[in-house]
Amino acid sequence: MISLKLRLVTQLLQTAMCQQLTAIQVDQPGSLIDTYVEKLELIIQEKSKGIRDLQKLLDSFKSRLQQEEVFSKSMGKNKLKGFLK
Repeated sequence: MISLKLRLVTQLLQTAMCQQLTAIQVDQPGSLIDTYVEKLELIIQEKSKGIRDLQKLLDSFKSRLQQEEVFSKSMGKNKLKGFLK
């Protein structure tokens, strides 16, 4: 989970760098605003995908934690029953 999260964060950082370079380019005389808008749209789509991927990863992790908690509780009850017999 940690390595996937780091990969996603790295992708988001790369996207932010691309966004910054795009903003610098559009700030130059003679640059085309339409090109900037198109590039910005692609950057936002990439960021959205990264956030969705990270949300899926978090949801999966939370589900595994809940499963582990249920499993741990059931193991604890079984040990207690055996101890009381």
